[in-house]
Amino acid sequence: MGVSALDILQPQIIANAYSTVSPPAIAVQKLFGWETYSLAAQSEEIFKAAITNTPEANMMTGNYEDFPTRSGSYDIVDFSRDIAGEAVPGSPSKTIKPKSVGNVNFTLPRSAETVPLLLEQIYQNHRPIGGPTASLDTRGERYIRKEIVHLYERMANKVEFQTCAMLRGKSYLHKDGDSTYQSFTASGAIATVDYQHEAAGGDLEDTGGAGSGTIDAGDWDNVGTDIPKQIKQMSKYLEQAVGQPLGFIVCNSAVWNDVLNNTAVRNQAGSANTPFTEYNLVDRNGIRSFMGRLRGIPWVQFLIVDYGLNIYNGTSEAYTQLLPDDYAAFMPNPSDEWATYYRGCEPVVLRPYEGPATTVQPCGFFTWSYVKDDPASYELKAVHNGMPILPRPKAIQYKKVSNQNA
Repeated sequence: MGVSALDILQPQIIANAYSTVSPPAIAVQKLFGWETYSLAAQSEEIFKAAITNTPEANMMTGNYEDFPTRSGSYDIVDFSRDIAGEAVPGSPSKTIKPKSVGNVNFTLPRSAETVPLLLEQIYQNHRPIGGPTASLDTRGERYIRKEIVHLYERMANKVEFQTCAMLRGKSYLHKDGDSTYQSFTASGAIATVDYQHEAAGGDLEDTGGAGSGTIDAGDWDNVGTDIPKQIKQMSKYLEQAVGQPLGFIVCNSAVWNDVLNNTAVRNQAGSANTPFTEYNLVDRNGIRSFMGRLRGIPWVQFLIVDYGLNIYNGTSEAYTQLLPDDYAAFMPNPSDEWATYYRGCEPVVLRPYEGPATTVQPCGFFTWSYVKDDPASYELKAVHNGMPILPRPKAIQYKKVSNQNA
């Protein structure tokens, strides 16, 4: 089919660049205080840091610890709940046993990715993303900036997956050709990351052991279940198990809806009131979730998360909710006393083709770049070493609370 002169001469106007999805959400890692990514990653400062290879610019915020390697161990020394004994005046002191010390080994997972960009393409052929075809992207800066943000997003997604895996108790590694994937699917896995939960994913009434009677039986999709009583029983159990009361329940909107429809929850609030005192959407700086608080139990917050990621399911990567229907994670208010993020370090060679090479040893997530001469190209690189650590496994009780999707 021929092309008319009008088609050839017709100007092509590119109004803008849009995404069919919003930026990745980081609500769960933010809750624990170790978020990696925010919208600030698209700023001029982050772009310059990656181009100029500045390790200090890629810091994780808040609750983390750095280690010079990817492997190590930590000690477990529990606080004592024993009471000092009595002694008759003039009698010798009583001998007690030394405090036992446990030790846990760990190996931090590693990600390493490269985006190759031919200079011929980005210097000569690329218009600015979202810009008109008549305008070339000078030296490809806007194009490179987008690719750097793309690396940030992928690593932030990994941290969000890891954090939700900690909530759920386990994740799995799968091998498919030359690629290795993290997954929530156990079948076919080559390795398991186990946070040693107490019966992760078990029924709520089995908390503390099946038949223990720690928490009353009853599913949350049954409006007659006394959910407020179960929540208070869970708080009592956490106080016994880890020394802190319940502070947060993390779930998705299906579970939250069961809570709002519950008869006991509504009765505690009163017929003239809503069952909640807080139910707000938080949608800023990558934190896209709902926060809720019940009127009858105001000291417990709900984090309601409905988003997901493309996660390997044993055969391919498919969109998967990070927190499934029918399940909830119960835990104290997040604290580095019982959960933190360990960041491993590895040596990175900067500017290997641009004069004297420099070696640095960044921890956690780090991006850098260099120019190659044959073929003339830019290579954007990113590494990440790290994972959440849960020294008190009983601090998170991940339980099946409903049976709507059984």
